[in-house]
Amino acid sequence: MRMTDFTMIKKLFHITKPNGFSHDEIQTVKNIFGELPQVLIG
Repeated sequence: MRMTDFTMIKKLFHITKPNGFSHDEIQTVKNIFGELPQVLIG
């Protein structure tokens, strides 16, 4: 299993949909810090 494969965690906690940050929230952080690692936004 890869470090970015969260399938088992999703099943364990019954997560069925994405629950991340909106595009605008990500853009605000990018404006402050520059590009972000793909694992944080993908």
